[in-house]
Amino acid sequence: MIQGKHFLLLFLLGLPLAMIAQEASGPIHVEVKQENGKWTLYRGGKPYFIKGVGGQNYLDRAVAYGANSVRTWGSGEAVAVLDEAHAKGLTVLFGLWVGQERQGFDYDDAKAVKAQLEQFREVVKSNKNHP
Repeated sequence: MIQGKHFLLLFLLGLPLAMIAQEASGPIHVEVKQENGKWTLYRGGKPYFIKGVGGQNYLDRAVAYGANSVRTWGSGEAVAVLDEAHAKGLTVLFGLWVGQERQGFDYDDAKAVKAQLEQFREVVKSNKNHP
C-alpha cells in the first residue's frame, strides 16, 4: 500500500499526465439546452456565458478585459487562430461570410446556395475537432 510522501509524490507526478490526457482526448462537448422556457449554452457540461470580443489581433487584451470568446471576421488562418485562442483560454466563433443579394448573390440559384453551404461545411469539418 502506498502511504504518505510516496502517495503525494505519485499524485504530483501523475497530475500533469492526467491533464495532458484530458487535453489530448479531443474537443470539449458543447450543446444548447432548453430549460424552463430558456435556452442555455453548455460547454463541458457547465453553463457557458459568452463574454466576447470581435477580431483576433489583440487576444491578450481580450483576456485582460475578461473576455472568454472571440469572433473572427473570416476563417482564414483558422488553425493558428484556434491554437492561439486555446492557449489563452478563449473559445472562437468564426465569422462565415454569407452571400448577399445586394452584392449579386442569388438565393434562387440552388447551385450557388449549395456551393456556399459546402464551403461552410468544409470550414466546420476541418476545424471541429480542435480542443
